[in-house]
Amino acid sequence: MNGRIKTCGLTREADVRLADRLGVDAVGFIFAPRSRRHVTIETARDLARAAGPYVTTVGVFESPNLDDVHRAIDRVGLDVVQLHGTIDACWLPDLDWRVRIVRGLPYQPGLEPDDPELARYHGILLDGLVSGAGETFDWGQAQAWKGDPRLILAGGLHEGNVAEAIHALKPAAVDVASGIEQAPGIKDEGRMQAFVRAARQAFREAG
Repeated sequence: MNGRIKTCGLTREADVRLADRLGVDAVGFIFAPRSRRHVTIETARDLARAAGPYVTTVGVFESPNLDDVHRAIDRVGLDVVQLHGTIDACWLPDLDWRVRIVRGLPYQPGLEPDDPELARYHGILLDGLVSGAGETFDWGQAQAWKGDPRLILAGGLHEGNVAEAIHALKPAAVDVASGIEQAPGIKDEGRMQAFVRAARQAFREAG
């Protein structure tokens, strides 16, 4: 199984370069002001420049307006936008021709992959009930999503549970933030290495 790994909430160039050296597929920059890992567009632009040419750059937004998203795409050169909170679906076509769009949602029973409202997104990120809180959800309740090619699994993942999560739901990708940190936005080299190693091994086994 050729699953992908995203490290999110990056705030330092050294951590972006580390992610690149470890073969991480995507790096996420959080533009939601309430987040403890929030970065400005100017900072994100510098961080994106520190990423290798084959690393996907992701902008994470919460209930944004369209102008702010376009501004970040233009200034940072984002490949993907990840949208949480309240989204005006009317402006999604304005983004679809520019970037890939991921919808971030807290998993709740009844959230199904065949929901027609989700068909317009390139990826669906399932998170804990409170996004960014580092809390897992019950993977056993989400079996309808198992193996879905759009599924990005987040929420409380770390080196000790990512293998279990991958075997449980066989996601296309896993997303980690707090699980590889010393403090919010400050990544820990050893934990990042351990997470990447555990995830890669689990993806091979799940294949």
